[in-house]
Amino acid sequence: MKICLINSSYEGVDSPFEKYDEFPDPNRYIPKERHEFVTRYVTKANANAEIDEICKENFDLFMNYMWGIESDDVAGVEATRYLESKGVIILTNPSTFLAKNKLDLQKAAKKCGLRVPGDTPGKYPKIVKYADGYGSLNLDENSICYTEDEVINRVAMMQKDNTTFGILVQDYIIGKECSAIVVEMGREVVALTPLQYVFPENTPDNEAFLTWHNKFEAVDQGIIKYAFVEEEPHKANLQSAAVEAFKAIGVSGGGAWARVDMRLEESTGHAYVIEVNCIPVVFYPKGNTLGDDLVVEEKFPGGQAAFFDMLLATKQMQLGWHTAQNNHIAAVYDSFAPAYHAVWEKSELCNIQKFFSANYDLSGTVLDVACGTGAMGQVLHEHGIQAEVFGIDLSPCMLEAPNIKMYYKEVRVGPMQELIMGAGEHDHITCFGALHFLDTVHLNAVLARMFMLARKSVTFEVDDLDDAYIQEIKRKHGDMTFNANHVQAVAEFGIPKGWKRVYSERHFLYSSPTTKTDVYGYAMRSAHRSTSRRPRDDPPAATEDFRPDQRYKGYASSDYASNNPWYGQPRSSPVFGLAESLPHTVRHGQASRHDKREHEARYKREPDVEKGEGRGEGQGEGSQRGRHREAARLGSQDDTAEEKLDRVSSKKRRSKLDADEPKSPKIRPKNKEAAEAGKKGKKEEEKDEEEEEEEKEEEEKEEEEEEKEEEEAEKRQASYDRHRNAFAQFRARYPDILSEYLATTITVFLAICGNLSYRFNRSYGTFETLCWTNGLATMAGIYLAGGVSGAHINPIISIVLAVYRGFPWHKVWVYMLAQLFGSLTAGGLAYSVYHDAIHTIDPGLTSLTGQSFYTIPKTEISVSSAFWSEFISIATFVCIVFALGDDQNSPPGAGMNALIIGFVSTLIGLTLGYNTGPCMNPMRDMATRLVALMVGYGPQTFQNWWWIGGCWGGDLAGAMTGAAVYDIFIFTGSESPVNYLWPTMQEVVDKLKRILSLRRKG
Repeated sequence: MKICLINSSYEGVDSPFEKYDEFPDPNRYIPKERHEFVTRYVTKANANAEIDEICKENFDLFMNYMWGIESDDVAGVEATRYLESKGVIILTNPSTFLAKNKLDLQKAAKKCGLRVPGDTPGKYPKIVKYADGYGSLNLDENSICYTEDEVINRVAMMQKDNTTFGILVQDYIIGKECSAIVVEMGREVVALTPLQYVFPENTPDNEAFLTWHNKFEAVDQGIIKYAFVEEEPHKANLQSAAVEAFKAIGVSGGGAWARVDMRLEESTGHAYVIEVNCIPVVFYPKGNTLGDDLVVEEKFPGGQAAFFDMLLATKQMQLGWHTAQNNHIAAVYDSFAPAYHAVWEKSELCNIQKFFSANYDLSGTVLDVACGTGAMGQVLHEHGIQAEVFGIDLSPCMLEAPNIKMYYKEVRVGPMQELIMGAGEHDHITCFGALHFLDTVHLNAVLARMFMLARKSVTFEVDDLDDAYIQEIKRKHGDMTFNANHVQAVAEFGIPKGWKRVYSERHFLYSSPTTKTDVYGYAMRSAHRSTSRRPRDDPPAATEDFRPDQRYKGYASSDYASNNPWYGQPRSSPVFGLAESLPHTVRHGQASRHDKREHEARYKREPDVEKGEGRGEGQGEGSQRGRHREAARLGSQDDTAEEKLDRVSSKKRRSKLDADEPKSPKIRPKNKEAAEAGKKGKKEEEKDEEEEEEEKEEEEKEEEEEEKEEEEAEKRQASYDRHRNAFAQFRARYPDILSEYLATTITVFLAICGNLSYRFNRSYGTFETLCWTNGLATMAGIYLAGGVSGAHINPIISIVLAVYRGFPWHKVWVYMLAQLFGSLTAGGLAYSVYHDAIHTIDPGLTSLTGQSFYTIPKTEISVSSAFWSEFISIATFVCIVFALGDDQNSPPGAGMNALIIGFVSTLIGLTLGYNTGPCMNPMRDMATRLVALMVGYGPQTFQNWWWIGGCWGGDLAGAMTGAAVYDIFIFTGSESPVNYLWPTMQEVVDKLKRILSLRRKG
């Protein structure tokens, strides 16, 4: 929009304000691509002609900053009346407001019971000031009078100086000088956080008020400072008085604002209104010492930009700019309201609602903005959350859904941008799948109001729509079906002060049948810093419905996702590595044994078939399979896509086994008791058969659902492949192998080159710099591939993660091959770079340069000492690595793991490196020995067994021990063998019996 800021001109006027008035300009705070603000100045003498010329410039909107009253020499009331007569749209400061003075406020206050200073006979001190004009004009320390004679003399002097202004005599309220900005927000009038002027210590009560000098000079010099009034009930008293004063004096017109000056009486805590100022000092130069801009910047969500949008949105609401559009969108949703809930329940947005309900505290009062058919209320109820839910929606038919009546305490029909303004405070405010219907102005107004009304959290979703989708929706549903991509606007709105963003993730929403493209969105949650959260709740654990990727992401343009649909999608499997906290997984068989023990504890023992008790052996196996199926279901939230596929395959094999398994022969009872037991067992057998049939039906249903998931995953993968060339498809299928190879190559290459530089010329460094080189090389490798493969770089790390943390064993061997080839490549590259230097310094290719490629214990060190040194080095390193990867301990901040592990590697080298190096990476040692052997170092490279006994044996034993030590003393996770629920001897025997039984049957 093109907006004119129309100001009073000081041309030809001797005004005391000219020295201090820097003039407002929203361009300082609002991006020019959104609005263009142009400043124009009007003199009182030529106001009408100047306004006529300004109106010819075809501005969309005027912001009125003219402030002069009729007796002033600057443009104000009369010029504003003339501007209003032109029929243009004016934001802020109507002429009716400008014409009011302090006497009008006194009269209005008496009608509504508003507290204003009176003129109590015989009560002193009193303050004497002009009834017209700017509040602090001509106020000084002599304005406070302690006797009747002082009052008379002061009035006489003021009348002599200015015969046109009225005189106001009031009781002087001893207390704190305060002010509050009041703004129209829709149909509501809202006061922002009050501000207190803090005078220097020991300032007498009669001097602690805003004189002309104090207001413009003492504040600028920092003698008088500001403080926000947060203490209750003072804050509420000041805000309530400010709002009542705003209403009493008749300030209105859509987008009106004011600053209300007040005194907070020290003895009673009552707020007395002193003046209602028509122009808050907002949009002035950044860094100015005026308090109004400070309030908006610090206390209004979204700052000055959102503050202006709130004024503009309020004006647009008053003029009904979006009424037709809102009615059109309501009619569209009314048309498919009956089927809407069924569609929503299957959508990703519903999964996101479940995710937030499962992982965050949403108890208390919840305002569900754009509540639709009430899915959020249902989800909260299903998760057992004690919440009173209130709803807002544009569509009347949506609010007739059964969920609304069941789960919502109250709902209101209408546009969210209007209803949110008067919605009142709530603990939590949510909004899913609706913000794209707003333009940027109304979006910022809605977000600002959400953060103002929410006591604990604000959760919303914003669609990342491309232009093709937006245009197609308009063609299908009409131009009034407004859609916008607000991802960038939300980023510019930012996180209000006093809040923290606890969740933000881009995710796939759905494939549009209209445009044949994938639609994505961002789910965001912010929590107020004053509220406590559940322990370990930030970030939340992944769920089966929704697995967020918590890594930080940079800017991506709105059309980037259409060409890179995999961008921002959750990982298909957890990353076990050194770049971040280690994932937590349920180890194979762990859940099923737990379920089995629970079962046995409940039923004590299985019936003995040979004694005629219970059922045959076939049913017994079926029951065991049922328990395993339940265990698999319970453990599914930690399964990767590959593990789910394996589980489906195993289920199919078990189903076939169930079908082919022969029934156990019936056993004839030998006596009456046995016969009765047999009958009882037969009934139990029939009951168990029914249960097994139900289990099979559930199993088939699960298989169908999982097959459907696999088909969808395959379709998604196929859609991804349409955007990739052949090599990109290969890399997408094996990202961890390639990244592990590259990380190993870079790390080992840099380490060898550093070693060679040190060996060639000791003036290039010392043993300490050698240790730093190896540590920084490790850091570089982890930063290079830590988010993809985990950057193990070392087979010892891969093995201990498999043993102690559940890293898949089939990947261990693949990683070891990548590490082998990476080390071979690194050794070859290092030799090629320093070929000439090596043959110059060490023409015989001896251990002088050879130990840059591989480790050799010092000659004075015994074999046992060398082994022990290597053992302790790797044990210490692994113990610390496990601590850094434990998110229940004290994990580093985002992106810091690699740096700290680099420091740890350096520390180990500095403290334990003298004896053996240390090696700590047997694959690097072995591979570079092979390179040395191939380039001519000869059989000396493998002349003793240190490379296998010390490097492999010592490192493997030490790493296992170091990991065990950490898990014994600190780690609590059940994925570690130290804490693992090992099978009892009876469970082992039972399992062996089952295996032997199956073999006999086979």
